[in-house]
Amino acid sequence: MDPGPGTGSEDVGILADSAHAPCAYWLLGGADPRAFGDAQDFETLARVVRGLPSNHSPPSTPPSSSPR
Repeated sequence: MDPGPGTGSEDVGILADSAHAPCAYWLLGGADPRAFGDAQDFETLARVVRGLPSNHSPPSTPPSSSPR
């Protein structure tokens, strides 16, 4: 799945260029799997992903593992 454009906050590419070293950057994320429970097709999956907060934003917090 192509996540599309995103804001860049990592300077790893600049460091790799300066060191003349190859670099691969993996875009990984985490979300509560319950958000994807009804995603049966790509359109629904894309809608769920678009609704997730971006990393390091105030609403971006890991799901609680403790019972409520």
